[in-house]
Amino acid sequence: MNMVFCRGCGKEIHEEAPMCPHCGAPQHLVTKKSTMALVFFGIFWTFVFWFLSLMITGFVMGLSGYADSAQSTGEMMALPYLIIAAALSGYFTKNRKLPGTK
Repeated sequence: MNMVFCRGCGKEIHEEAPMCPHCGAPQHLVTKKSTMALVFFGIFWTFVFWFLSLMITGFVMGLSGYADSAQSTGEMMALPYLIIAAALSGYFTKNRKLPGTK
């Protein structure tokens, strides 16, 4: 069991502790590599959410018999869906919530 010193209060804590049990200071440094991974994670999920929302809209419009207006509806909804997708992926990226995790 290796011990290290807390970055906040200087007390000894376990080396794998995510935060200090005494003062609550986070112990892991945010590196440029992890920041870039989060940026790419956010961009990736923005396009995944956007693509899925456009596909679902087209599918629903096709099933409902509005095939002629499906293209114009998709064009009209593309920007709002992109904004919603960016907001969702921004939330997931900020909170570091990966799909399939708690």
